[in-house]
Order: sequence, then C-alpha cells, then structure tokens
Amino acid sequence: MIRIHGVKCGPGHGISVGSLGRYKDEKDVEDVKVTGCTLAGTTNGLRIKSSTAPNNICVKSGASKVAVNDVVFKNIHGTSNTPEAITLNCANNLPCEGVQLVNIDIKYNGSGNKTMAVCKNAIGKSIGLAKELACI
Repeated sequence: MIRIHGVKCGPGHGISVGSLGRYKDEKDVEDVKVTGCTLAGTTNGLRIKSSTAPNNICVKSGASKVAVNDVVFKNIHGTSNTPEAITLNCANNLPCEGVQLVNIDIKYNGSGNKTMAVCKNAIGKSIGLAKELACI
C-alpha cells in the first residue's frame, strides 16, 4: 500500500509509478493512491510505466513480470511542459488493471498542442476529466 497526498512538485518529472519490470526480483505494485497533488511545469505529469525495455516501450522481446493493479490518481491539478499530461504505458502481457483517473486537471504550458493522455494496455475508468485526458 502506497499513499501520496498533498504533494507539490515541479519542475521535474511529475508523479510516476515505474519503471517496473526491469529487475529480476521486483514485486507487483498494488493499492497506490495519489490524491490532492499539484504539478508545476513537470515533464511527465502523471505516469505509470511497466516495461522490460527502455524509453517507455513496454515489451520489446521480453515480457513484464510485474503486475500493476488498483492505482488511483485523484484531485490532481497543475501544468505540464509536455502535451502528454498523463501516460499509462503498461505491458502487453500484464495490463495495468483497476486504474482510476478522478478529477484530473493538468494543462499543457506550451502553445499549439493540446493537453492529452497516452494510454497503452490500461484498464480502469476516468471520472470528471476533460475529454482529452479520458483515455481509459
């Protein structure tokens, strides 16, 4: 069980669960709740990354051995220096399950691009999000 509440971060990477699956004896990640946080000019916003390969590629030739279940991002607001305010990049063989995005309001600082979410193999629900951030 992991609880994060009231964190103000940035500039920096934002709030990430990952990089998972890179090491032999890693344990599954379950019951993570991130609530009431503020992001200021982060590069990743909110992110889950389970992988066996570098650079946000989930599965190249191998498969992840780490499951990610029951992760809640709730009441998070702020800004991102990249358009991808939310990235849920989960392994092909072990999708992230039970992911909840609730009342997320992260805006892109730049011009010409909309704030967006990028999702791969994430199963869950989005509640109270702007349309561009509702990827599950």
